Amino acid sequence: MRRKKETRKKKQGKRSKRLDKHVRPPGADAPVSGLTKGIPSVPSAGNPQTMKNTKWIRGEFLFHSVHGLCRVDRITETERGGKRVPCYSLVPKVMNRMKVRFVVAAPDMEASGFHRVVSAREAKKILVYLKTGKGRGDETAQAWICARNILSFSRDKLKTRDQRKRQLLDHSVRGLAGEIACAFKLSVQEAVSRIVKSLAGVSGNDPQVLASLERAADF
Repeated sequence: MRRKKETRKKKQGKRSKRLDKHVRPPGADAPVSGLTKGIPSVPSAGNPQTMKNTKWIRGEFLFHSVHGLCRVDRITETERGGKRVPCYSLVPKVMNRMKVRFVVAAPDMEASGFHRVVSAREAKKILVYLKTGKGRGDETAQAWICARNILSFSRDKLKTRDQRKRQLLDHSVRGLAGEIACAFKLSVQEAVSRIVKSLAGVSGNDPQVLASLERAADF
């Protein structure tokens, strides 16, 4: 009986370690649409980047894995802890009828999920990583976090009933596809095709990952 209990504990330990490999990118829980006065803070997944000290300029484009490419439309100030800090008003590049606008104070920028678009050079490295599994890139960059999640799910064979993991996979796929599209000036469908091509030899055509990529192409 003792041996059986020890075996069960070892298996549970392995499962928990496997789950820890999948990191939830900042901004993963942000609302998809609607008139928004502020994006709720979410854990930054241990991200040590200090984006709150980065000053953005009006007209600059930032990327969000849920909201896509957004432009800094206005810069005002707000008070935080007795100090005046910049407050950025961002609007999606592709506006819908609801005229969504996101207002994020500088101290909340990192947790909001907004960040500079990955460069074409870095995007190429990510596609090579998905193809070969070599080279991990920036441990804190959101595009790399998404890429590592996708590759990990491809290898681990995602369980159909695990809804939380499926949601994280979908979020990672949409985020990375959007970044690749912006970096290379492609459509999302074309970006998804490049990701699928890179994953072909590594994923073993995992059905859950491929299904998530198909959904992203239609998003």
